[in-house]
Amino acid sequence: MTLAQIEEETLRALVSAGVRARYYQAHPLDFKPKIAEAAIGDLSVGWVIYGKPGRGKTHLAAGIMRAHILSGKARRPIFRMAREILRRIRETNGSLAQERESDVLADLCGASLLVVDELGRESTAAKDDGPVSEFVLGALHEMISRRLDDLKPTIFTTNLDDAEIESRYGGAVMSRLTELQPLMLQGPDRRGG
Repeated sequence: MTLAQIEEETLRALVSAGVRARYYQAHPLDFKPKIAEAAIGDLSVGWVIYGKPGRGKTHLAAGIMRAHILSGKARRPIFRMAREILRRIRETNGSLAQERESDVLADLCGASLLVVDELGRESTAAKDDGPVSEFVLGALHEMISRRLDDLKPTIFTTNLDDAEIESRYGGAVMSRLTELQPLMLQGPDRRGG
């Protein structure tokens, strides 16, 4: 296979996974060697990538997905914003639902790598800083637990710190997230802001 064919196949996999066009060329090597080495090195369980807005969390997560695809381990990776995932779960609760909760969870839990981008930026039903509904929280907890139990890597990106995550999603979700490797991105805003 030629380099051009590999790149074309990788791009097709990134698009299929849901990576947005801005991040098609993202790679862990776009970061300092220590971060790149950590990100490429061990994807056995996954990561929680922390940092203020503009530090490159989504870029790094997309780059890790690219490396995962190039490694040949990506059977069916999924890259979604937390808001998309939680809205999809929320929409299964009701008589007019197009999908069942179990089908949504099977889809998310079946991914070879799942990236949940911008945890904490999703809208909650009552108010933006309030807790997530019990229904959605239960499904989120189940998704994380099943992926951990099945040894499937998951990456979360977030602007929140651990205390804010626990306040918003509860101790059970936070406890499971501590099983993932933490990675804090610092430095200036990469967007130039």
